[in-house]
Amino acid sequence: MLRRGSSVRKRTLEGRGSTAFALAALPDGTLASGPDDNTIKICDGMTGQCERTLEGHPGNVCALAAWPGGKLASGSEEKTIKIWEVTTGKCERTLDHTGHAAVLAAFADGELASAGSTTIKIWGGERVACVE
Repeated sequence: MLRRGSSVRKRTLEGRGSTAFALAALPDGTLASGPDDNTIKICDGMTGQCERTLEGHPGNVCALAAWPGGKLASGSEEKTIKIWEVTTGKCERTLDHTGHAAVLAAFADGELASAGSTTIKIWGGERVACVE
């Protein structure tokens, strides 16, 4: 646990070769990042070694959120949110967002919040339907 004034950098992961627009820590200790090549990189949190690349967004990935059940939500500038199964790298579904999906937050109960432009949407659990 970090206390005020006590933060210490433990390690620096280098050699990525591109700018990361989004970052999410996953429960298994890996890191998901959204570099400037329209992909999502899943990397070892200790070494930075890329374990797999998720492809499917036609625009830059600008938001990531770890989601319950080994899933990852990604938002991009092309107005979509994708739900991924992290271990297989498969996109399970694509959600239409009204604008740039710039911020994502996952709730423990399976709901997902997304924000972009002037809207905040709450997406329901298993069905992932917009409820607000």
